[in-house]
Amino acid sequence: KMENWPTFLIGGAPRSGTYSIYEYLNLMNTVFMCPTKEPNYFAPSINDAKMLSNPIRDKNEYLKLFKNVKNEKEIGETSPTYLWDPKSPEFIHKTIPNAKIIFILRNPIERSFSHYLNGIGLGYETNSFIDSMNLALNQKNDYSGRIAMASFYSSGIEKYFKYFKKNQLKFFIFEEFFKNTENGIQEILNFLEISER
Repeated sequence: KMENWPTFLIGGAPRSGTYSIYEYLNLMNTVFMCPTKEPNYFAPSINDAKMLSNPIRDKNEYLKLFKNVKNEKEIGETSPTYLWDPKSPEFIHKTIPNAKIIFILRNPIERSFSHYLNGIGLGYETNSFIDSMNLALNQKNDYSGRIAMASFYSSGIEKYFKYFKKNQLKFFIFEEFFKNTENGIQEILNFLEISER
């Protein structure tokens, strides 16, 4: 039986609109989006299930997520951790070397603040924003300080350029993307070489 691996990934940053892009693409007949949002399979550095909703580590379990693929042209998955995890680019490249990867980046301070507000809403964040940021900046580099760490984009991006060709990577800026969403989605469709006709 043929294995269905994703043909593209939406790799972050967190709190930057990745879920909106997932939702838009999920409406399209030519795209199969992974039914589980954020399986985090390609983020092996993050072992703490408390930190993420049960990352999928087993290959067969991951591939099961794509068992209902029919004749869609593209298969997608969204896990914002792929921008942060230092092992993601190599792991993705080794598994699906032709994958296309989409990143949407947001003003780092606003992204961190949104992450902080999300934590307040979910009840795990009780400090002030300044205290939370200071705490996060002093964590070891294991994603536990993610409200700060997920805003450091450059080292993650550099690693992707080491493993992938430029035409496999697409970057958007959150503020620009959501000023003209229709345009942004069209750019994604062009990047993935799909049309909705």
